Amino acid sequence: MVEKICHAEEKSALQSVPKIDRPLWEQGNVRALSGCWILDWNYELIEVDTKESVGVSSWDICFEVGTNKGQQNLIFDNNVKCTDASIEGQFSILNTGTKLNLDDLSDINCDGKWTIFRRQIQCELTNEDTAATCISRQFREGSWGEFGGPDIRLKRRGP
Repeated sequence: MVEKICHAEEKSALQSVPKIDRPLWEQGNVRALSGCWILDWNYELIEVDTKESVGVSSWDICFEVGTNKGQQNLIFDNNVKCTDASIEGQFSILNTGTKLNLDDLSDINCDGKWTIFRRQIQCELTNEDTAATCISRQFREGSWGEFGGPDIRLKRRGP
């Protein structure tokens, strides 16, 4: 079983970053999710039994046009892969702004007999409309942890 930790060190900057559709996001319209997203921060998971820290070399999430159901793929630095794992996105419109809530819906099974504990991720659109800054929590041992950081950041995947 693995749990997440994050580092606030940016991965190498992407050359051309597609904008996120702010009007759709602020309306809570699921069409804002359409397409693919990538993780834009260093992200590590801890193997619970060995306490070994393993970096995530790639994480992408793709949503079908007009739906809140998506698929995610994670590849770790040690080549363990978690592919076609379900994820769901819902918007919450609050007085402080519209937040995207991503939910794994269940633990994620990976090859190599790894499991990532179910995560919920809450994201806010940045002022530049090029990324969403997110905090996350995990469901472990029968209860949810607190939302916290350090922040992770999602961006639209370029062409």
